[in-house]
Amino acid sequence: MDRAGFQVPRRLKGDDDRTSFSSGAPELDTWFQRFALENQPANRAVTYVVTDGQSVIGYYSIVVSTVEKTEAPAKFGKPSDPRLIPCILLARLAVSQQHQGLGLGAGLFKDALERSAVLSESVAAQAMLIH
Repeated sequence: MDRAGFQVPRRLKGDDDRTSFSSGAPELDTWFQRFALENQPANRAVTYVVTDGQSVIGYYSIVVSTVEKTEAPAKFGKPSDPRLIPCILLARLAVSQQHQGLGLGAGLFKDALERSAVLSESVAAQAMLIH
């Protein structure tokens, strides 16, 4: 448990109940229910979840991405660097309607930032993008 009383996010597993998840944003709910798990073995995105012991109550997904150097602030990269800057993309983040307003979203975002900082040392990502 973290200091807000929620579990530390962990990687989504096949036996996690995704069917009842409802954040109030249909596009986030549908993606999570239908595509989050299948994206992991295909290396398209990794999803981290917090559960209440039975059902997922919040999640976020990250993926390695790039941004055009011309679209990034000048402090990223040198003139001699390639035109693409490696990044980590926070592709999705959602909290179930029942758990909104309790700080879970902020906790998920903090975990995503911390995890991305650690990952950036391995994959040389220079920034985090938020979709």
